[in-house]
Amino acid sequence: MIPCTEWNNDQVWNVPLSLATLTDLVVMNTSPTQLGQTTLFTATVAGNGISYSWNFGDGSPLSSGSNVTHTYGATGVYTTFVTATK
Repeated sequence: MIPCTEWNNDQVWNVPLSLATLTDLVVMNTSPTQLGQTTLFTATVAGNGISYSWNFGDGSPLSSGSNVTHTYGATGVYTTFVTATK
């Protein structure tokens, strides 16, 4: 843990930060899919206690989990981002 100083209204708090590097993240999906059909996304990384957050690139709410599905409402090319944290 690395100490970090956070300032708020002239008060100082020490907030511990954890610098853990996740390696070997593997991400797959079932695209291309037809409009209105479900796309399956899967992310895996070694380790326990991993949380996944998905941004599907179309303005929809974020999803969580290592296996998620999403249905796009309009044709296009979308960039999907997954964030894995421990």
